[in-house]
Amino acid sequence: MSLHPLPTGDTLVLEGRMTLPADFEPVCLLADAGAADITDVVRLEMFAVVSSNASATDTGDAMQVHISLPAGFLAHGPSVEDTVRRAQGLLSACLPSLTPDLSAFQRRRFTGISRLATGVVEAPYAAYRYVLACDVAPEAEAEINQWYDDEHLPGLASVPGVQQARRDLCRYDSPRYRACYDVDQPDTVGCEAWLAVRHTPWTTRMIRSMHGVQRTMLRRLVTVCADSSPPPLHRG
Repeated sequence: MSLHPLPTGDTLVLEGRMTLPADFEPVCLLADAGAADITDVVRLEMFAVVSSNASATDTGDAMQVHISLPAGFLAHGPSVEDTVRRAQGLLSACLPSLTPDLSAFQRRRFTGISRLATGVVEAPYAAYRYVLACDVAPEAEAEINQWYDDEHLPGLASVPGVQQARRDLCRYDSPRYRACYDVDQPDTVGCEAWLAVRHTPWTTRMIRSMHGVQRTMLRRLVTVCADSSPPPLHRG
């Protein structure tokens, strides 16, 4: 299976709670530039938390909003508060039935490290996103970055059912690192091919240097793309 490097950028992650309408169905929309201020927002994705081992997370009505932004935006662009306001306006304009107060959500800022996509994709966007976040022992940081680049991220991105894999750095909070895998089904994580990548000698050694590991499975609810963004991934 061929892998394609994709541009990385910044991501603002919002975490909070919201009750969905009983008849809500996942949607993928193209934003109308005239209907909302979408300046610099490449993509907005809303997810329901399916499961998480994070001690403070009771799934229930837990939600995450991932706002994709140009590289360097969170360091040099408008304030985070302004970005949240724009995201709120974009979501309200595209889906008036959803009215979460994003200003009340907790915020985490990420800088993209690497991003890979497969050449064959079964749906416009994967239905689930698996997120692994952790801190790393300082003495092992350089080797862990090399392991992710050379073996681990390409290996997991090649597992059937994985559409895209990316890795990010959080400069202002803990856990500092996160890896995101867009998967067709939750059981892709833990399948035979996935476990084969996880059980290499190099992986076994690197895992010993990772601590505070958080594993979260998310279900995609809303995807809103700016009109200047690339079209959704499609079957190759």
